[in-house]
Amino acid sequence: MPSLEGRALSAHPMTGDIALIHSYVYDKYVRDGAFLVDLVWWIETLDGEIYEEGGATVELPSRRAAGGGG
Repeated sequence: MPSLEGRALSAHPMTGDIALIHSYVYDKYVRDGAFLVDLVWWIETLDGEIYEEGGATVELPSRRAAGGGG
């Protein structure tokens, strides 16, 4: 994950802490008629310590697939 290069999990959240959730899409494509995006996400404390990270593939709705114009 380019945004996290050189960083690692370094904290455990405490009750009452503020969680800053970051993410970005790093790839988008069509597979078997489904419109998909791959994203990476991570959660930080206000001090910038990362306590969770992961990734996901998400299927998005499409006007083209739904037959709507425009």
